[in-house]
Amino acid sequence: MLCAKHINTMTKEDSDEIVREMVEAQETRTDEIRKNLPPVKGRIEIALNTDGKELRDDGRYLVYFVNQKGQRVKIKFDSKQGKVIYIFYLLHPNIGEEFCAKDLWPRKKNTGFVFNGKPVIFELNPYQKQISKIWQELYGYSVQEAEVEAEKIRTNYSDMRNKANDSIRKCILPPDDYKAYEIQGTGRNVKKFINIPTNKITMPESIMNIRKIT
Repeated sequence: MLCAKHINTMTKEDSDEIVREMVEAQETRTDEIRKNLPPVKGRIEIALNTDGKELRDDGRYLVYFVNQKGQRVKIKFDSKQGKVIYIFYLLHPNIGEEFCAKDLWPRKKNTGFVFNGKPVIFELNPYQKQISKIWQELYGYSVQEAEVEAEKIRTNYSDMRNKANDSIRKCILPPDDYKAYEIQGTGRNVKKFINIPTNKITMPESIMNIRKIT
């Protein structure tokens, strides 16, 4: 009863102030995380996969870590989902491009589309469209298959992020610090981001153009 009464008497100014405080706390936390991360000394490179034997598992593109000496190490992702979400964050490395899992969820809508005999009731938001396109470019999925995979972000996000970071930890060894290359942020409502400067990321134009999808 007390809660209901409080809500009923809350003014728009009160609610706006609460939202502002929540946003400011979130931004402060993100800034603190960025400030305390180790520097990025190497770089990340996405390159066309020229080894036909690995196409089925690794897809059309490989992700490499290039250390300060110029030595190239392939990042071996343990899951396709982990690789897809990592490439998505490589497309969005800038300040202001942080995402909670819910930012990547689908908008529910009756699309009239049926997949595997079941109605699809979602419409992809711009970020999911990009994730869907990564599935298509990387693994040759059809549009329908890729959109279904993109919709799974709602329930699989934490697992995808964790698998991506597990692969980073295994492949980036001292003296380089793997923490500089991980997808940062833990917690349901915490914004996730990658802290690699754009000048430390190289990728083919075909992948870079996915960022333009809205």
